[in-house]
Amino acid sequence: MHCENYLEKGLIYVKEKINIYTGIFTVFIVICFIIGIASLSMGMQYGTAYYLGLLLLIPFGFITWYIYYRINSMKMLMDIRENWGKKKERKRNFSEISNFFITAKHDDVFLIDDQNTLWRGIPL
Repeated sequence: MHCENYLEKGLIYVKEKINIYTGIFTVFIVICFIIGIASLSMGMQYGTAYYLGLLLLIPFGFITWYIYYRINSMKMLMDIRENWGKKKERKRNFSEISNFFITAKHDDVFLIDDQNTLWRGIPL
């Protein structure tokens, strides 16, 4: 009982962090879009020096990518925590699996060398 409560608190914590990071991610996407549009439009209207504003997209783009990476890693963590120890329902066709093992070629070849070649290379 105590363990389930702890796991539920952990899931709630991860879900809250995902929501926070998703909001931050959205803000950074909007910031990148505004910087890109503003730099391009000002560069076309007022001069080429305003195109240097596109350099701001490098750090903002990196931060946006990092936030996206964190969101995905937290979603994977949440999925692992939710499904840990639960049985996955799979549809299997056991008749095809048994046919494979019946018709598979059985090699009677002994694959391990019975003479150790390592000892031949060592001068004794």
